[in-house]
Amino acid sequence: MKSVKVVALLVVGIFLLTGCGSQKLTCTMSEEEDGLLTTNEVVMEFDDEKVSQVTMTVDMKITEEVSDDEWEASKSFMTGIFEETNENGIQLSTAVDDSEHAFRMVLDIDLTKASADALEEYGLEDMVNSTATYDEIKANAEDDGYTCK
Repeated sequence: MKSVKVVALLVVGIFLLTGCGSQKLTCTMSEEEDGLLTTNEVVMEFDDEKVSQVTMTVDMKITEEVSDDEWEASKSFMTGIFEETNENGIQLSTAVDDSEHAFRMVLDIDLTKASADALEEYGLEDMVNSTATYDEIKANAEDDGYTCK
């Protein structure tokens, strides 16, 4: 199984930041690999031609039959990767659904409040100074397999 934290951060990295006017861009993608269905949704809100808010939701669900021990190990791995936080303009939360063998991670970044150090911790420090336009961000995401609206 891929390191989901790295994948999640790469997904956010696709959407490096400035855009046009007060717009909202929502991009989604789902894929199933090795018995794991992963659905990503990234929502970016643009204000004054810059992205001001990014919310990324990653839903993972095991689609194969697994034992309780295997599920507990997977759950422990996932919760160990994502440390919940709510400070410096960055909120990361997780949820587990034992009955569905599913895990959700939500990363919410308020770029008007996030410090450079906080963004750097997640490998997102380039988000604030990017010159990419709304159309470039959308095109790059769609080239990577996302559906955007």
